[in-house]
Amino acid sequence: MPLAQLPAVSTVSSILIKAGLIESKLRKRRDPDLRGPDGSYRAGTRPNEQWTVDFKGQFRLGDRSLCYPLTIQDDATRFVLCVDGYGSTGTNGVMTSFQKIFQERGLPERIHSDNGSPFASSGIGRLSRVSVQWMRQGIEVCRSRVGHPQDNPRHERIHRTLKAQTARPPGATALAQQRRFSKFVRWMNEERGHEGIGMRAPCEIYTPSAREWCHRPDAVEYPGHWEVRRIRQCGEMKFQGASLFLSTALAGEAVGLAEIDEGIWRVCYRNSALCFVNTRLDTPTIIAESPDEEIPECDE
Repeated sequence: MPLAQLPAVSTVSSILIKAGLIESKLRKRRDPDLRGPDGSYRAGTRPNEQWTVDFKGQFRLGDRSLCYPLTIQDDATRFVLCVDGYGSTGTNGVMTSFQKIFQERGLPERIHSDNGSPFASSGIGRLSRVSVQWMRQGIEVCRSRVGHPQDNPRHERIHRTLKAQTARPPGATALAQQRRFSKFVRWMNEERGHEGIGMRAPCEIYTPSAREWCHRPDAVEYPGHWEVRRIRQCGEMKFQGASLFLSTALAGEAVGLAEIDEGIWRVCYRNSALCFVNTRLDTPTIIAESPDEEIPECDE
């Protein structure tokens, strides 16, 4: 009589957990490199170490159209890199402004933003088209903690001054308002002294970055022992026979997978951890949609 084929231990474990007959132990991945780009505020200490970006709250112009000011600042020197007025907080306008600044000023080491669109999303790694654009240039992406505007204090300060100087009353049209923004940028950079930098004007200490913007960045290279997968236009990748959805923001990009425990794979895009894949189950499954989440530990 042939021996019966028994199910895998991982399958039995999964069934028992779902039935509530055993408890799944949980553990946190505490490795610093697994925390991803999110975290509390780190102040920039030298030019282009950190840029900060945000949208100032919208207001109506004289012609009743809405204006959303995009503001970008060098954190250490308080040099205002951009105040561009847009009719929405859409991705294309933000990407256009950043590309122009990258070409004029070079690249920062990192960019700090909040968790709102278009800088972040609610998906895996909170990736957006904008943040992936930054990462492709080798820029580290940092974000404020959710609900903590104090994590970007110097940028919040510029917004108070911007509103008082340019929006009370607002310009009659978008073009007139943009002229006000341009005048404000010159005043902030060339005339206004800042207590945090010894009452000097930002233009006295800011210098462009030596890191140049690249129209076609080099393809990322992962360690030779990693698995590499190309993300499809739909945001999925194929891994061990399964289709796993990551993010449409990564369409066309290559991600690396490193096995960090038996059957547990860490998925990375460039230097950022995105999620984990559990291949101990019958079908490979994403088990944590961000590095901050807890990962089930299976005993076999």
